[in-house]
This record gives sequence, structure tokens and C-alpha cells, in this order.
Amino acid sequence: MRRGISHATIGEQRSEEFVASDGSAIQDDAAQAASWTARLIREVTGEQPTVHLVMPDARGRLRVVWRQGERLQIGPEATAIRRTSFDAMTFSCLEPSSGRTEDHRASWGFFPLHRGERSLGVLEVVVPMDVLRNHREGLAALADHLALRLEGLAERDQLRRAIVSLEEDVELRRELLRAEGPKAALQIAGDSIRRGSGVPVCFWWGEHQGPLAFTVASGVTAK
Repeated sequence: MRRGISHATIGEQRSEEFVASDGSAIQDDAAQAASWTARLIREVTGEQPTVHLVMPDARGRLRVVWRQGERLQIGPEATAIRRTSFDAMTFSCLEPSSGRTEDHRASWGFFPLHRGERSLGVLEVVVPMDVLRNHREGLAALADHLALRLEGLAERDQLRRAIVSLEEDVELRRELLRAEGPKAALQIAGDSIRRGSGVPVCFWWGEHQGPLAFTVASGVTAK
């Protein structure tokens, strides 16, 4: 057990909030699944807990994408426990500092969300210490059910991305076939690569094994 929870001094009105989205459908749907899970947590514990759904962003950084309840200040210790729970896919708990009487009952449970060896996120539940101890198995079961839902969402999102990629490839081939000459085809290819990678693209072209010459560019500003 770890110690050291503090409540924010402002914004303590209980609320449900979709904190951040990278625009992906999976995070939007995950927020709905988390809201449903939070309702079951209230029924199981008989409490009004603070609940966080934490998921990795595109760079692998763990972010709270949905929360319900009080706004809490998360310090470096809790951040480290969150990362450990995600990476090791193990449960952990942060208990309040013994010297802070206003937090004497709050305990922060970190439930890993994973399917097999695939880590999907962390479900964080802040409830009184005795409630967390008495209902840990039930809360872990709810976390497992949420992980199953997230796995389904991730697989659906992966399939959607594959379909979009296939459609883009087909359209690119059509544009290349309609191109009026090598230079136009290179410009189409360069624009496509730049859109996918976000980096500037330049082509050098030489016909009949002749010397290469700068031909087209995409995403490059003239200076």
C-alpha cells in the first residue's frame, strides 16, 4: 500500500466529464463504457466514488480520458503507481497520508485494464479504505468487464482504420493511373506520403538512367 492522496481545493462538485479526446472513435466509445461501469461501481459499493478512466495516447502517455466525481490532484507517486499498474498489469493502491485528517478515509485503487498480455488502460477508483478492501474483488471483476469492452472497441477501430487505409490505397492508384506523365505522378505520390507522415517530401528524377534532377516537392516552402 502507498500513501499520499490530496483533494483539490476547488472544483469539488461531483461531476461527470469527458476530459480529453484525440479524436478517435475508441476514446469516445470508451467514455460511454466507463460511465456505465461507474454506475455499477456505485451499486456495488453503495458509495459515490471518484472514477477515472486512463488510456494511453498516440505517444504512449497515460491520460485521464474520462472522470466522474471530485477533481483530485495527482502527484508524482500516484503517477508512478498508475504507470506501474498499466505496464505490469497489476492492481495497486494508494492510501492517504496519515497526517492529513481531511483525507483519512480516501483510498485510491488502480485496477489494470488488460486482455491477456495486452494492456489497454487503468480504471482508478477513489473510495473509503474499508470499501476498497471489502469490494476489491467485485471492483476487479468490473474492471475485467470494462477491459473486454475496450478490447472490442479497439478491434473495431483497428478494422475501421484498415478499411480506410485500403480505400485510400485504391484511390491513390486511380490518381496515379490518371496522371499525365511522371512528374504529375510523383507529385501525387509525394502529396500522399506527406499527408500520411506529416513530413516534407522531395523527389529527384532521371530518365533513362540519366543524372538525377530535382523534380517535385510536397510540404516544402520556397525560401
